[in-house]
Amino acid sequence: MTTALRPLPGPPRPYSFPGFRRTRLGSGMTVIGCDLPGRPLGCATLILEAGAENEPASEGGVAGLAARALTEGTQVRDAAAFAEAAERLGAEIQVRADWDSFRAAVEVPMARMEPALELVAEAVRSPAFPASEVDRVRRERLDAIRQEMANPMQRAALAFPKVVYAPASPYARAVEGTPETVEPLDRETVERYYRRFATPGSATLIVAGDFGRLDPERMAERLFAGWEAPEPERPAPAIEETIAATAAWVVNRPGAVQSQIVIGHAGVQRSAPDYHALRIVETALGGLFNSRLMTKLREEKGYTYFAVSSFSYRRGPGPFACRAAPRTAVTVDAVADTIEEIRRLHADGLAQAELDAARDFQAGVAPLRFETPGRIAEAIAQLAIYGLPDDHYDAFGPALRALTLDEVNRVARERLRPDRLAVVVVGDAGEVEAPLRAAGFGPVTVVEDPPGA
Repeated sequence: MTTALRPLPGPPRPYSFPGFRRTRLGSGMTVIGCDLPGRPLGCATLILEAGAENEPASEGGVAGLAARALTEGTQVRDAAAFAEAAERLGAEIQVRADWDSFRAAVEVPMARMEPALELVAEAVRSPAFPASEVDRVRRERLDAIRQEMANPMQRAALAFPKVVYAPASPYARAVEGTPETVEPLDRETVERYYRRFATPGSATLIVAGDFGRLDPERMAERLFAGWEAPEPERPAPAIEETIAATAAWVVNRPGAVQSQIVIGHAGVQRSAPDYHALRIVETALGGLFNSRLMTKLREEKGYTYFAVSSFSYRRGPGPFACRAAPRTAVTVDAVADTIEEIRRLHADGLAQAELDAARDFQAGVAPLRFETPGRIAEAIAQLAIYGLPDDHYDAFGPALRALTLDEVNRVARERLRPDRLAVVVVGDAGEVEAPLRAAGFGPVTVVEDPPGA
C-alpha cells in the first residue's frame, strides 16, 4: 500500500495591500478612503488623539470611561434613541480607548454608510455624557476590575507592569485605570478630558468598503463641517523602567493548584527601526506552537498548556513578556526554564531553521489579517497612529525576507535582557515562595491582595 506524502508548505505568495488616498480637510481632519469593489459591508473609523497616555496620573481610566459613555446619550437624543437609530441602519458602533488613541468605529452596509457615520459624528461632536450614564459605566468598570483581580491570568497582567515601570509612568497601571483612580471619576472630569483632547486637527477618518457613488471626502466635509476646537499640548509621557536586576513578586493565591507566571522587562516603541527583526525574535521564542518556550515547557516538560512571548508595541516602550500557567508544584522549574530560554536566545541567537520558520509564518499569515473592510480600516489606523509609511504592509514581507541571521541575532542580544527581568507569579505563596528564594532569581516579594479581590 502506498502512503501519500504529507504536503509541504509552499513559498509565501506575493501580496499587495489595497490602495488608499489621503485628503486633509479645512478643519484639519485627515480623511483616508480605501475603495474595495465588491465589498458591500463597509467600515469607518474615526481616530482621535485622546488615548490614555494623555491622562493625568490621578485620572487613570478617564479615557476609557469617555469611550464607554460616548454613545450613551448625545445633545440630540438619549441613549435608547441613539441605539434605536443605529439598529434601524443595521450599524454596529463601537468606541474604545487604548494607550495611543481613542477610536469610534462603525460597520454597516455601504448603502447606509453616510447616515451611520452621521450618528458617529453626532456622538463625537456633541456627546452629552449624562451623569447617570457616566456613573453607571464607572460602576461597571469598578466591577470589571474586581473580576480581573479574581482571575489569575488577568491578575498577573495587572501586577506585571506595576513592577516593571516607575509608579509615575502611565504604563505602570491598567489602561482603563485602577480602583483608586476610577472611583472618583465623575461626569465633569470625563467631559473635561474628552473636550480637551478630542479635536478635529488631530483626527483621522478612515472609510473602507465599496464606494460606488460614495465620496468619503464630501461625506466627511458635510458631517464634520463647523467642528472646531483648539489643539492642546500633548507632551510625551515619561516612561521609566525600574528593573535594575532580576527580582520576583508573588501575588498570593492560597490553595491555588496552578500558577500564572509573567516574566520580562520594558520593550521598545512601535517605531523602533528593528521592528521586523523583533517580530522574528518574539515568534521564535514564544509565538509558534513549535517555538522554544512551547517546545520546552509544554512538549518536553509537560509543565503547562501554553507558553508564549510577545512585545507590546506602543508609542512608548511597552512591555516584553513571556507567559505560562504551570502546575504549582513545577512553578519554579517553569520560571527557571523560561529565563534559561531567554538567556540562551540572547547569548547564542537563533538557528537558520528557526529564522526561516518564523519568517515564513509571519509573512504567510500577514495577508490573512486583512480579509475584511474592518480589518483593513484597522490596519490603516495603525499607519496613522504610529506614523508608519503608506507602503508598510506591502514592504512587510520583503523586509522580513531581507533579514539575515546575523542581524536578527544582533537584535536579540540588544533587546533581550536576561539579567534584568521581572518575575511575577500569581499562585500559592506557601508553596512557591521558599523555592523561588532558593533558586536565586533575586529578592522575592509577596503581595497579599485585599479581601474580596
